[in-house]
Amino acid sequence: HFSTRISKMGDASESLTLEERIKIQTRKPKATNSQSSQPKKRANKNRPREMSSKRPVRDPAPVRASKRFVDPRFDNIYGEFNERDFKQNYDFVDQMKQRDIDKLVKASKKEKDRERQKQIKEVLKRTSDRERELEKVKALRQKAALEKVKVAEALALGKPARFKTKAESKISDLVDKFGSLKEKGKLLKYIKKKNKKTSLRSEIGFSMD
Repeated sequence: HFSTRISKMGDASESLTLEERIKIQTRKPKATNSQSSQPKKRANKNRPREMSSKRPVRDPAPVRASKRFVDPRFDNIYGEFNERDFKQNYDFVDQMKQRDIDKLVKASKKEKDRERQKQIKEVLKRTSDRERELEKVKALRQKAALEKVKVAEALALGKPARFKTKAESKISDLVDKFGSLKEKGKLLKYIKKKNKKTSLRSEIGFSMD
């Protein structure tokens, strides 16, 4: 069988004309995918390679949802804030703070190094100032909550709700502050300090004029 195939091929090649044979020999082979994907060779190896100015199109990056940070204190999904329960559960934190303050006070009395004593006093001052500010914020929150309750009660009774102006709120805050200072026996000290600041400001104003 093989010999017959070869003989047939030979007969076919002999039957081709000279022109057809030339066409077959000069026909260029089709470039395959592997050949087309290969980079073109440089005409001169010392010449730098020519790069295409077209940037390849990248796939679009997947859109990521931005993280949403939630404060559980102000989100109803975590339940309503109960101040009384919070105090009962975290009362030990205030006790720890007070113990630390007592230790610092004792350390400042026993410390003989002035520089070290000064550092301890600065820490105590910062701690007391922070606690004072927290108490102030706490009092303002309680007052605002009380005002809301009063407004809600008035609306429930069909009365018009009256909101305090800024001036009225300021006067009310000062009255509460004076009452608190009077209970602690610090009202006179506060008034003297306030008068000293006022006189100092007036002196600076006169000197500038």
